[in-house]
Amino acid sequence: MKTNNSAIRQLRIYLFLVIAVICLSTGCFMLTEHLSFSEALYFSIVTMSSVGYGDILPQTTLGRLFAMVFIVLGAVTFLSFVGRATELMLNRREEESKRRKLHMLVGVFFDEIGHTLLTQLVEHLPLAKDDRCRFEFTAQWNRRDFRALDKFSTALPLEFERPEQLVASSWEVLPAVKPLLIRLLENPAVLEHSAFSELLLALFHFEQELGFRENHTELPESDLNHLSNDAVRVYRLLLPQWFDYLEHLQQDYPYLYSLQVRVNPFRRTTSVMVTS
Repeated sequence: MKTNNSAIRQLRIYLFLVIAVICLSTGCFMLTEHLSFSEALYFSIVTMSSVGYGDILPQTTLGRLFAMVFIVLGAVTFLSFVGRATELMLNRREEESKRRKLHMLVGVFFDEIGHTLLTQLVEHLPLAKDDRCRFEFTAQWNRRDFRALDKFSTALPLEFERPEQLVASSWEVLPAVKPLLIRLLENPAVLEHSAFSELLLALFHFEQELGFRENHTELPESDLNHLSNDAVRVYRLLLPQWFDYLEHLQQDYPYLYSLQVRVNPFRRTTSVMVTS
């Protein structure tokens, strides 16, 4: 994104320079060749493009000098503008391709483990009825709605009512997805996306913490609090990634988004069946 912003700024600068050179050359040719504005503008454009002058030729020595100068300036500024515009277009196409590949990996993550983690969050996090309703997104949602939900969830306290139950359920599901986490972390597309890679690292750490304990039934309260904090770290990273993924599906893949609406674990009555 920063690279694109820099390229756009440079593109605007080159465009400004092209316009400035055209305006300057138009004024110079009007003065030296005594041309009308339209003739001088035409003269400036064909001079800068080095195509030829057609039926308009510089008649004065000063006009010829200006023509040579503006041929060089025009070629430099115009070619720089075209080159930067082409580079920006190719960069955007490449970034769009990377974005789609990343969201495919994110989709695999949510299919294999992300949806299960969200279901656990709903089961073990005491949410008021109004707070839970905020997570019930619909087919009519747009980017602004997802941004508002992201902001709301950031301020939402994540305090598990029975952390020992969360630890027990995580103990059962996380070891099975460890190979998937490793493969995702090895993918170059994931490493370029810091938010998703941070989520994977946090989840991998949580799985390691659980894996090094021989059992989960006799943990002291201090250790439960430690594991609970690890889980909170995961969910703080998981929710924004989920919203971003949903927004992507809503914009690019409405049929996939429709399924996510129906199986949303925050819905009070979840059913994959289409009823309307």
